[in-house]
Amino acid sequence: TQKAQFGSEPVNNTIFGAYLTYKTEVPKFTKWINKLPNIDTDAPSFFSIRSEIAYLLPGTPSGIDLEGAATSYIDDFEGAQIPLDIKSPKQWFTASTPQGQIGDLDFNNGNLAPGLPNELRTGAKRSRLSWYNIDPIFYGTSLRPSNIDSQELSRAEVRQVNFSELFPEVDLDITQTSIVRTFDLAYYPQERGPYNYDDGFDAGGKYPNPEDRWGGITRALTTTDFQQANIEYMQFWLMDPYENYSMQPEEGAPVIPPNDNDFKGELYFNFGSISEDILKDDRKMFENGLPEDGVQIPGSNVEITPWSSIPKNQSLLYAFTESDEARTNQDLGLDGINDTDEATKFGALFGSDPSADNFQYFRGSNLDAEDASILSRYKDFSLTEGNSPTVNNSVESFPTSSTSFPDVEDINKDQTMSAIESYYQYKVSLNKQDLIVGQNFIVDKRVTTINLPNNTTQTSTWYQFRIPITKPEDPNNIINDISDFTSIRFMRIFLTKFSIPVVLRFGELE
Repeated sequence: TQKAQFGSEPVNNTIFGAYLTYKTEVPKFTKWINKLPNIDTDAPSFFSIRSEIAYLLPGTPSGIDLEGAATSYIDDFEGAQIPLDIKSPKQWFTASTPQGQIGDLDFNNGNLAPGLPNELRTGAKRSRLSWYNIDPIFYGTSLRPSNIDSQELSRAEVRQVNFSELFPEVDLDITQTSIVRTFDLAYYPQERGPYNYDDGFDAGGKYPNPEDRWGGITRALTTTDFQQANIEYMQFWLMDPYENYSMQPEEGAPVIPPNDNDFKGELYFNFGSISEDILKDDRKMFENGLPEDGVQIPGSNVEITPWSSIPKNQSLLYAFTESDEARTNQDLGLDGINDTDEATKFGALFGSDPSADNFQYFRGSNLDAEDASILSRYKDFSLTEGNSPTVNNSVESFPTSSTSFPDVEDINKDQTMSAIESYYQYKVSLNKQDLIVGQNFIVDKRVTTINLPNNTTQTSTWYQFRIPITKPEDPNNIINDISDFTSIRFMRIFLTKFSIPVVLRFGELE
């Protein structure tokens, strides 16, 4: 049943009508007229009658019927909330390291490989984090890789989510999709993230004490005055990240299957002024400012910092040219240098990709040859070096770019880079024992038995979180100098205290 608001009810009226006309010539009328003084005419005279009748039969569409009668709603309170959806992956970017933190949340003093400058310590605790919507090609099209079978598509971390699983009481109309495109964050705390030059990993590339590391993303907000817009809280539906956990060692999970003691972690949300200086050097990186011919001349067309090569020309527009050669020379990531120059700058301890920033599209012959899982295919999808190849530069027969825009340290694209860190912070515990309705900002819980592609059933649990962001409960939630909600320009999400890889699947984030 479609809801109709009071005073705006649709109608389905029927009108019946009849029209009658009669006309005949009357010669006598002409004779009578000619008897009048000074009148002599031979024009014929006519007698005519026209009649119309109409009847309105009122009615309403059957779509607003409730128990056989047309129904309108005085106020069902659905219009009382105007949600701002913030789960589009293309609006999120690698986050700068949080500043103003204390204790375990101070990530600015990581260890470095010998000989590297101290400025790089701010990135030395960054772990690998990827964010994405899983492409529909994996769920039943001819383009689906051959190794992606029903067993893979039944895993909790990658399976398709039906709308009825989250919202069983809501009836969809014909224009709405029955599939929820989840916003997924895949976090690998033991693995080196981009622009992390800590060489303290083991032979398998894993760091000890993954709980001390972090990974984060940030985005600009289009509505910045929360007081004027009356924005009071953030809410989201999150799939239980530990129920039906199926991550494998080849995807980064420990060889020994995890237990309840491993199911822990913390999720943080920051609102306010967030630094756009991702590689902390007080210089704005923008890929399309790098020399198109690939010849970098320090002091002339680039400025060298401990992190990167920064274009010296002024940024006017964030756009690449269509030149294949120029794209190769400019699409180098936020450090502005290729793998060879990275090895020269940061040392050869970090393998073929010293900055850990090389992009990989989720489809590719190399992935097919490895029988890569869906999680493995998206592991490097959020990285920046090589993420904008032209069609001619693609090594596949199809486009393999995640974006056509250059990567820049200017999240809101206002042609300036802000390095200010002043924000409100909110913590959500994702320890398994803390996922309880009535605590930890959890206001609802949805438990559903679902049918999986491998012809089995599974219980799925979703939690709804609602965080009252305009009423910080703890003074520790206020980081640096921020006093109101009139200029909330950015948002940052970061994860920490996790000991094993985890996928956070958001059904809603608003």
